Amino acid sequence: MPSTPADVASQSIWRVPAQGRSQRTLKRILNATAALLRERPLGQISVAEITAKAKCSTGSFYQRFASKEDLVAALYEDYDRELRGRLQSLLSQIPKGAASLATAAEKIIGLIVDQYTQERWLYREVALYARLRPEAITPEMMAKRSELQRLPLAYLSRFRNQIRHSDPERALLFAIFLVSSAAREKILFGSPHAAVTVVSNDALKTELTRAFIAYLTT
Repeated sequence: MPSTPADVASQSIWRVPAQGRSQRTLKRILNATAALLRERPLGQISVAEITAKAKCSTGSFYQRFASKEDLVAALYEDYDRELRGRLQSLLSQIPKGAASLATAAEKIIGLIVDQYTQERWLYREVALYARLRPEAITPEMMAKRSELQRLPLAYLSRFRNQIRHSDPERALLFAIFLVSSAAREKILFGSPHAAVTVVSNDALKTELTRAFIAYLTT
């Protein structure tokens, strides 16, 4: 039987604070961890570093988490809440006057690659959590992700007359999925089959844009 949100909450390995002050402390811990994850993976970050950056005591940390690894569940929920704002911010950087599907795709793919690169360790921890704890991804989270997919889709749908696929919307969603999956595998995980494909970030952007356009316009 699939887990319900209540089931997931009961299985939680971190404690949600009820008081405002305690919630602010939790937010500082999460922000500090996210900042440190921009520099190196969680395995190379100590609890002492997290609490020093969050300006809280070690005791405050362990009141909320049994271990450093238990942070990931809270990080995932925090990331999920903020994802819409992140995506809207990224899309707002693209000039509205893009004249072609190729130009728009190049901008979006460039932003995807840059964002994965800048937030590599945070995104890696979040992605691993989703893979290893699929029962923790509630229907509400899935609905939000589906809604988020509509943001780049709406942006690119302006060029639907340049798409030769019989179902332009479905093709765009699949193309976005392909690009995100390839970038995620190459940048976040560097698995053996990805590692042997030696390519710089600039070349990755170029080749992913080429594949994206070829799929949609062939």
